[in-house]
Amino acid sequence: MKIFVNHEQVNPPELEFERKKPISFKLDGEKVSGYVYLAKKELEEEERGIAIIVHGRKITRENFNVYGSGNINARITGHIHADVLIEDLAVDKTKIKKHSSRWKKSMKNAEKC
Repeated sequence: MKIFVNHEQVNPPELEFERKKPISFKLDGEKVSGYVYLAKKELEEEERGIAIIVHGRKITRENFNVYGSGNINARITGHIHADVLIEDLAVDKTKIKKHSSRWKKSMKNAEKC
């Protein structure tokens, strides 16, 4: 896939990471998957945490109750594709209703990974 901005091809920045771990679990019979990365250096604030992606759109970033010592929290990033959470989005599709049972199950499953 090629990406163009103002008719010029651009390449997305490459993340230099120390570790990469896949995440995969089933939620209400549907597969939820993605990756968690431990970056080599501290990330910008907007890149920290695990991006929750629903139908190709990043909805939020979560830390899934993972905390480390030192600057490790500032180095954790990644993404999870969870189309099953479409029913748990707010009306404007910009936030997840975090009180739903499906969201709570997804948090518990992700924490286990």
